[in-house]
Amino acid sequence: MKNINNRILVAFLTYILVFVSVSCKEFVEIDPPRTEAVRELVFNSDESATAAVDGIYIILAEPLSLLGGNLEVTTGLLSDELIEGRVTEPYISYEANEVLPNNTDVSNTFWALPYRAINNANAVIEGLSENNEVSFELRNHLIGEALFLRSLMHFYLTNLFGDIPLVTSTDIERNTNLSRTPQSAVDIQIVEDLERAEELMFEGYQVSNDNRVRANKHSATALLARVLLYVESWQDAETASTTVIDESGLYELEDLASVFTTSSREAILQLDGRGFFNNTDVSPLGDLFVLTGAPGDLQGIAALNPQTVALFDQNSARFNNWIGEFSSGGSTWNFSNKYKNHQFSIVGPPENTMVLRLAEQYLVRAEARAQQGNIDGAVADIDTLRARAGTTLLSDSIPGITPPQLLEFIGQERQRELFVEGGNRWFDLKRTGRADKVISVLKPTWESTDVLLPIPESEIERNANLLPQNPGF
Repeated sequence: MKNINNRILVAFLTYILVFVSVSCKEFVEIDPPRTEAVRELVFNSDESATAAVDGIYIILAEPLSLLGGNLEVTTGLLSDELIEGRVTEPYISYEANEVLPNNTDVSNTFWALPYRAINNANAVIEGLSENNEVSFELRNHLIGEALFLRSLMHFYLTNLFGDIPLVTSTDIERNTNLSRTPQSAVDIQIVEDLERAEELMFEGYQVSNDNRVRANKHSATALLARVLLYVESWQDAETASTTVIDESGLYELEDLASVFTTSSREAILQLDGRGFFNNTDVSPLGDLFVLTGAPGDLQGIAALNPQTVALFDQNSARFNNWIGEFSSGGSTWNFSNKYKNHQFSIVGPPENTMVLRLAEQYLVRAEARAQQGNIDGAVADIDTLRARAGTTLLSDSIPGITPPQLLEFIGQERQRELFVEGGNRWFDLKRTGRADKVISVLKPTWESTDVLLPIPESEIERNANLLPQNPGF
């Protein structure tokens, strides 16, 4: 009965918070009297405050939400990872890189939902900052979680849209008049938020009963390492990733077949992997990518681009564990088989949707080390992953590798390890300035301005002076 009551409380608080957050039509729409009443209800005990933060995760984990599969599908089609068989929007426009400002998927999933989560996180930060009803250590941790979630959403927003409104409060007047903040300034705020979150959060997963479905101190450090790599702060990125790899004591590389399971010790942060029919054994990504028919026909939206598949040693454990094959009518497609389960077949242990994992930290550190001239250290990190993958070590295959060769190889290793995860490939192409070179060869409709999604038309109509459209739209 207690678990049922807790779930009802979470749902109720989430419902209230959603309706005092960002709507699709208004940037921020909050009724002050209702907000104060909600705060009195939400932050009057440890249980209710914990449930309020859990409600933000519920928003993010909904199937086909930003982190419920839509990010992987969209960025996979925008880049060179995926091909799909549907002849419907928005998939056609994603694969052709011809996304329009009136795309409701972009407006709802990639703009409104992250801002809704950000506003809820801000409500938690403000509601707990002067709060004496919640126990001190838990209060600090929950503020840290909210800072982490705010950072995560700002990270995706700025890497998808470029300059964006930076929202750090629930102040109605301020938020309804925000203009676009330069991406460099958004990155600074993200780093500041994550550094503060590190200081406030628990090291373990006690808030979620030792399940890795809520952020902790090391989640903040892992995301910080990624952001520092993106902003080319090489030494700091190396330091942060080393903290996660060597100093936490919580994480280790898993057997490839178990990386995405709920018990994975490689997981730094997962989201509750509920599929389309609310099956707790299934991540939405299993539903989206495991093919049981032609892409788009039945189960599975998209297939892997053959160029992505060609990067793999087909005798490697990584290929055999993570890439599936389906044939029908004389045609054969490869698909991402990182998540084994889907609604029509549960073939493995329960799975959760991965947000952050240890292997990425090795890749972050390898790139940061290579950029600083530490060739041996970078090669050692790459070979750690290649040994796990059952393929030839870099130190054996390219002795005397040069820095440019090493950086190119690290980019390819990121493709092999992180394919169809969290938008990594799309963001890598943009941050390294290779999007034009790579995608223009594959797609005749490609233009340089396609590296950003358009600001939703509804936001432009609301105030074009504050939110000018991205170039090319």
